Amino acid sequence: MDRSEIECLLIRHLAQQRLDGDESQLTSLTPLLAWGILDSLGVVEMTTFIQKQLGIVIPADDVTGENMASVATVATLVIRLAGTSQDQAVPTPQAVT
Repeated sequence: MDRSEIECLLIRHLAQQRLDGDESQLTSLTPLLAWGILDSLGVVEMTTFIQKQLGIVIPADDVTGENMASVATVATLVIRLAGTSQDQAVPTPQAVT
């Protein structure tokens, strides 16, 4: 997956979990914490989703306001933790069982 695919995956997840499926309110730069889209429970759900879908564990030290501020910052974190450059692929999402 490239950056835009990761961002689309995260936006879709957030819309389904937090906005009754309405993706129209979200862009990669929407301030997730400032607008209350993500709260502490939402951050836990997001990190669990990333782990299940992409196989990437987000260490507690990386769960910061800066890293969770927007879909773009979360995508940057995922790419960094996957050990890839922003132009390389991140593992393809796994089917949810």
